[in-house]
Amino acid sequence: LITRFDLKMNRPFGTLSKGQKRRFFLVLALAQQPDLIVLDEPTGGLDAIIRREFLDLLMELRNKREVTILLSSHILSDVERVIDRVAFITEGRLLLQDELDTLKDRVKRLCVPVGTDVASILQRFDIVSQCTVADTIQIHVANFTPEKLEGLEVNVEHLNLEEIFLAYHRDAPVAEGLRR
Repeated sequence: LITRFDLKMNRPFGTLSKGQKRRFFLVLALAQQPDLIVLDEPTGGLDAIIRREFLDLLMELRNKREVTILLSSHILSDVERVIDRVAFITEGRLLLQDELDTLKDRVKRLCVPVGTDVASILQRFDIVSQCTVADTIQIHVANFTPEKLEGLEVNVEHLNLEEIFLAYHRDAPVAEGLRR
């Protein structure tokens, strides 16, 4: 791990850069081979190459042995690469939790031109949020199945973890009466 993360063992800790100190603590934690690893913003302050190397190491670790990794981060593209389950916590409350693949299958963005009657969409789907971007109404749904699209002319967009997070955290979510 020392070699992999290019740590210089002949330098006093106090002279290391912020990124080098972060790498040192990651190596120290992982070298102990714990069954539970709790990481809060572990890739903050790391350059893109070391960040990728660290995430690859987590995936290797997960594939080699039984380990639980609890990862908290605002860099959702990093999180998406290494997790099986996701939980969104807002103001100390659990907003949503599920298997990542299940969440990506269920939460979609339905797009229709402005002026389209969206009543049928609102009746068929559980609405997470709705907004208008340029000339398109974007409706984020939580219970997508292709069968519910029968007779509707909508463009279905698949979402990554960051887009799902944003759908659930829109500043102007659909009024409570429209949520299902």
